[in-house]
Amino acid sequence: MQYNPGEQPQGSESTAYAEDNSRRTAAIIAIAGTLSIVLLLCALCISFCRSDEPVSGTDAVSDAVLSEADAVSDSDYVSFADIVGSSADVVSDSDVIYYPEVHIDGIVLPEEYGDGLFDEQAAMWLINEYRRQNGVHELLTDPYQLTLVTRLRLEECLEHFSHDRPDGSRFFTAYSQVGLFYYHCAENLAYGQYSAEQVVQDWINSPSHRDNLLSPMVSYMCVRMTLGEDGIPRWVFEAYSSPR
Repeated sequence: MQYNPGEQPQGSESTAYAEDNSRRTAAIIAIAGTLSIVLLLCALCISFCRSDEPVSGTDAVSDAVLSEADAVSDSDYVSFADIVGSSADVVSDSDVIYYPEVHIDGIVLPEEYGDGLFDEQAAMWLINEYRRQNGVHELLTDPYQLTLVTRLRLEECLEHFSHDRPDGSRFFTAYSQVGLFYYHCAENLAYGQYSAEQVVQDWINSPSHRDNLLSPMVSYMCVRMTLGEDGIPRWVFEAYSSPR
């Protein structure tokens, strides 16, 4: 066979074409493999991100309330989950408050007050309803100066839970301190009650406190509550009548 440098040997064109096809095929396979790896990594990344999505506060609380309620369903207590200043995903036992489910005989708290938890307005409604059922006039609520007295006494009771003030004087000196003059005044204190019905019922159960609730000598009242640093509620009821 003679070889002329200016001519291609027979069969060389088909061999080069086959080699080009092989290279293209290999490149396509390599690209496909790379794309498969990228897609797999993306899928794993999406799955990982979804598993780390934060649980909403609502979902976390709802699950905790249901599980805790099931645990105490046969007792006299109901549960109330209160996440304070936190969007925590997990509700611990310390986040669930247990309180007695108290109802005052003959009085149904209106739906607008819900469970009456930490509800000062609900407590005043209950007091007036209790007075009405016992034939005593209702009291006007939250006059400005009486509100000042009640808030002052509430702050003092966080420091010194007593009808005596931290300086040793009696509670009624708080009235004159804010410039409120009275003919008659009365004070009830309470500690540890979470709902309006619970605190009013406890006052009703005590003869001296009940007398203050039903006193015909007062015309105005104010109820205020707060949580201490220990998480325990304090309640103050103040009532008075103007000078005659």
